[in-house]
Amino acid sequence: MLRTALLLCLCLAALPAAQTFLWTMEGEKADVFPAGTDDAPNYYPPMPSMRSDKQAFAGKHALDLSGQAWRQATFDNPTDKHIWASPQQGAIRLRWRYSGQLKTCILMQMTGKLKGNKALDTDDGLSIRIRDDRELSFGYAWNNATEKTSVKLMLKEPFAADRWYVVTAKWNATAKPHLSLQLDDQPPVLGETPLGATKCVAYHHLLWGNDTRTLIDGLWLDDVEVWDDFAMQGKPAGK
Repeated sequence: MLRTALLLCLCLAALPAAQTFLWTMEGEKADVFPAGTDDAPNYYPPMPSMRSDKQAFAGKHALDLSGQAWRQATFDNPTDKHIWASPQQGAIRLRWRYSGQLKTCILMQMTGKLKGNKALDTDDGLSIRIRDDRELSFGYAWNNATEKTSVKLMLKEPFAADRWYVVTAKWNATAKPHLSLQLDDQPPVLGETPLGATKCVAYHHLLWGNDTRTLIDGLWLDDVEVWDDFAMQGKPAGK
């Protein structure tokens, strides 16, 4: 009996982690989504659709953030039973491009339930931000001023307009590197500093789009992915 239980534990430990979220923007619903959660975005400001066919990394649509000064699409889970990633480790990959003038803005946020009171949400979590025209940052516990940890990627030249960039951001609370931020296929910027404490017990709330109240002339997101492990291994069956 003990031997069987041990073998079962080993087998479970060997199972690959999964891609928990994928939104290609081709439909109102996400392509990959945890069971039991909302499967369509809540658009804000309210619009029939913020999916645009003017720009696309792949397929026919992208999320149009142009001229908006608040979050654009939110995927939520009212409980912490079905989550996209743990504060312990995970990864995010998304594609973005802009036209016109680039300003400081947020590309995405991921937040969750408050430790000690799972009934309440906290806005403390992860964020990927653009600062000025040549800095990309990835913050952990970003709304906890005393505990936040971040990595920054500085370009020698400003971000080029009218081209797609691929951003991959990863975190791991138990092993180095604790943070990783990569642009396209360039070498990633790694963070060796232990991660600050986050107020989240689980990440269940995804917000895509600018959250700084700063208007961006032209900004698009496409093919957004979330993984529940740092290594980004495995996909759900049939996906």
